[in-house]
Amino acid sequence: MKRKISLSAALVLVLIGALLTFQITDSALTSKYQTKLDQLTDDRLDLSKLSAVDEIVRQRRQGALDEKALQDMSAKGYMEGLGDPRCEYLSMEELSLRLEADAGKKTGVGADPVADPSTGSVYVAAVHKGSPAEAAGIVCGDRIISVNGADPSPGVPEFYGAEGSGVTLELEKADGSIASAAVFCAPYDAQSVVYIPVSDDVGMVRITAFNSSSEAAFREIMDSCGVKKIVFDLRGSGGDGEVALRLLDYILSDCALARTYTDPENVSVVNATSDHTVDIKCAVLVDKGTFAGAELFAAVLRDCAGATLVGERTAGDAAFRTLIRLSDQSAIVLTSGYFAPPVSGAFEGVGLECDLEAASTNPLAAALGDPASDLPLGMAVTSLG
Repeated sequence: MKRKISLSAALVLVLIGALLTFQITDSALTSKYQTKLDQLTDDRLDLSKLSAVDEIVRQRRQGALDEKALQDMSAKGYMEGLGDPRCEYLSMEELSLRLEADAGKKTGVGADPVADPSTGSVYVAAVHKGSPAEAAGIVCGDRIISVNGADPSPGVPEFYGAEGSGVTLELEKADGSIASAAVFCAPYDAQSVVYIPVSDDVGMVRITAFNSSSEAAFREIMDSCGVKKIVFDLRGSGGDGEVALRLLDYILSDCALARTYTDPENVSVVNATSDHTVDIKCAVLVDKGTFAGAELFAAVLRDCAGATLVGERTAGDAAFRTLIRLSDQSAIVLTSGYFAPPVSGAFEGVGLECDLEAASTNPLAAALGDPASDLPLGMAVTSLG
């Protein structure tokens, strides 16, 4: 004979069952998260040694401690301990300088020097728009005879003095005449992308860095250069891979631009996002100083636009970095993953092999865009037909 259960009794049984289920589930979740918490706690750095050193120093060292310097050096040492030279700690001052450099902000004369290894002479390789050097009439190709009455030293450090500091230059112009220029260092915007005409139908776009100041200049040059054959000069260039992708997105469409990965099993594809294209035939100059964003730019142009790579094997740095600000306006830079071209193999640790190999031997000819004297440039121009 079946016994009937009242509605109130049934509700009580349901509530008891629900409570038991909740307790079991809660117990399981608590156990799961406690295990995870224990694991995280085990993985945390044991700071007992650092604490012991700090305690001993504070007890026995004579004199005041620079607390900020201690914190900065501790953080710097931690990042160095990762064993990845691309990871770093930036103090508040270092971060400020890094952000200024990334924006193309510099203080100095506004001219870049280059030494001719065959003669030892130093020349002006570039003059930045709006800089004190431009205002003083200094032009690319001027030979620097003296700096403040002395022979120019490699790199001409006087070009990068503090604001208001002066430098007196004696220059030999292209026609052989001698000119003097007194120039005072001041803030200026360094151009990371410049255009140099090579011939009537070939132009060279030199990208010295892929940074926040590159994109607008690149777009303007690509829209106004008026030639269909372009040599991209990326020798000695590097920078942000994400900036490189934005530049590529402006001239390429309807294609995969790159792959990103943290490990071989975790790969994502980065596709072009705009339908804007630039109708060009291109070649790319690279060397062993070409790294990071510049390598990605070169590899994608070879995969997607059939560009010929001319020069030397590149550095093999495919890491993309993440800058994370800390509460005191310092920052850390971490390797977050790696870029790879959309079709060809990854270049992290191996670099890009060139289609045509040639070493740059004349930095002045390279700076002036002279294909007759700059062997890699001459080969690149020939490859464009």
